[in-house]
Amino acid sequence: MTSSDLAKFDDLKKIGEGTYGVVFKGVHKRTGKLVALKKISLER
Repeated sequence: MTSSDLAKFDDLKKIGEGTYGVVFKGVHKRTGKLVALKKISLER
């Protein structure tokens, strides 16, 4: 996901973190749907 893809979402807030990455909650600007986005760490 690129920074231009992230621009499609509002109100990104960190809601969790685990072994493989971080989870964010946001709202898709066009549809208004609540979404969860997971940023996966490729380095361990």
